[in-house]
Amino acid sequence: GEVLHRLCEGNDVLKKLAPNLHKNTVFHCTRIPRIDIIDYVSRITFNSNCPNICFILSLAYIDRLSEDSSEVHIFVNSLTAHRLLVSTLLVAVKFIYASEGDYSP
Repeated sequence: GEVLHRLCEGNDVLKKLAPNLHKNTVFHCTRIPRIDIIDYVSRITFNSNCPNICFILSLAYIDRLSEDSSEVHIFVNSLTAHRLLVSTLLVAVKFIYASEGDYSP
């Protein structure tokens, strides 16, 4: 949660300085969610049996999606972090459990 929080803080400042630099994607909210990203991660951790490796994979996926060289460059800020986290966490859980043979999509 702390990693995403720091990333969002830095990118929120960039977004204010250059508002038209990055285009909106399906991950953009119309307003900043009421729950902070740190609390959001804590809530997911507390209410799920999601292994820590899934959160690590989720961060790796977010990192890849936010690279400038990526085909689908997504700007990670307070408007996108929550949706990106849930989406990439779902992919990570499916990957982990499918590779173990415990889950079939």
